[in-house]
Amino acid sequence: MIGVICEERFQRAAGHLYSPNGFGDALWERYSALIGDFAVVARIDSCRSPAQGAVAVTLPARQVRQIAYFQGPGQLVSKLPQLLWSLKQALRDLDGFIIRCPGAVSLAALPLLVASGKPIAVEMVGDPRAVFRTGAGGTASSLVNGLVRFGNSRILAAADAIAYVTADYLQREYPPRAGKMTAGFSDVLLSEEDFRDRPRGVEDFQTFPARLLFAGTMEQNYKGIDTLLSAVGLLKLMGRPVQLRVVGAGRLMGEVAARVRDLSVGESVTLLGQIPNSELLGEMDRADLFVLPSRTEGLPRTIIEAMARGTPVVASSVGGVPELISDDYLVGPDDVRALAEKISMCVADPATLALMSEENLLRAQAHVGSKVKQKRQQFYGCFREMVEETRPRRAAAPGVAAAAGTGNEELERAKGFEPSTPTLARLCSTPELRPLDS
Repeated sequence: MIGVICEERFQRAAGHLYSPNGFGDALWERYSALIGDFAVVARIDSCRSPAQGAVAVTLPARQVRQIAYFQGPGQLVSKLPQLLWSLKQALRDLDGFIIRCPGAVSLAALPLLVASGKPIAVEMVGDPRAVFRTGAGGTASSLVNGLVRFGNSRILAAADAIAYVTADYLQREYPPRAGKMTAGFSDVLLSEEDFRDRPRGVEDFQTFPARLLFAGTMEQNYKGIDTLLSAVGLLKLMGRPVQLRVVGAGRLMGEVAARVRDLSVGESVTLLGQIPNSELLGEMDRADLFVLPSRTEGLPRTIIEAMARGTPVVASSVGGVPELISDDYLVGPDDVRALAEKISMCVADPATLALMSEENLLRAQAHVGSKVKQKRQQFYGCFREMVEETRPRRAAAPGVAAAAGTGNEELERAKGFEPSTPTLARLCSTPELRPLDS
């Protein structure tokens, strides 16, 4: 059984499991198809009722490994002993591990993973340095940033295989060591029903004032909702009013509501909170423009979802976003005036919006199409083979399991092991899945 170490904070209400951020059964069914038997290792918060918009998770009990619950850096520090103990119990009988970076749970689990000597695959989904440059760690951002940078480098060094969600950006920022097997593909999960059957035409963009849509977490400030609200206020002053609908929830919701009042844009902004994904897709269908002025990103799921609905998108040029959106519709982060002017330029011309719709639909298909699916299947298939290959060796010599994957290849040979790092290279000869040359 392979452990999927997840950063999601699940909720348990009335005996049922829920995911506030949409990690529902479709995601876990994909893991099951890719790697076979697996267990989710994650935090679970017991509550009276699930959060608004949370989706049900119907995994059997044997596939859920609960660890100590914490939220934020302060609780992480205070509950670290309980977290480490619960991780040790959750991980001990698993045969391999998949971890998502960046993430606090992955960092806490790293010493246990390395000591186990079992195969590790990393899903690199974001830029931790950029996250903490936004002040996401509060007053301790600089300290936390340093710890995360160190920990992230250790995770990549320990990994046997690394999947990046970008084609280029994260690979440049966090390059793997020589000999690691790497792949680049989107982790966004979309079905055929999530795609619009045709682009939207000029006739679909005749509403005044124009309808804008934002969707993102309010747990931290890196999605740029404050920048967008200021841009809406500036557009109002410029005599170019818009209607903005905001989807998302988190601890900063109170601050967002206060900013709406301070900018006197209450008549232009509707705060919807967290909503089910089916409702979000409906909001995208009705929007003239999806706007995401983030300060940091990996490859944002909401942009790809909007593109799949043929919705025009304006976003900031951070992370992997330029791999999705034409430069013509990108602005710098935190640039209120540039964002307001870009929004105004787009919504003033229905022909431009129709062209954006057509481009976005084609680009979305390229990021979640059959080639991406094939890359994903090859990567996880190779990792599954590695886990299966190493399982009998550990069973035959359990006393030396901790030696595997430590980087001491002579010690591994002396104990009857082949060096563990090149294992995936031996298993896979696919061009998209090859170890880097030294």
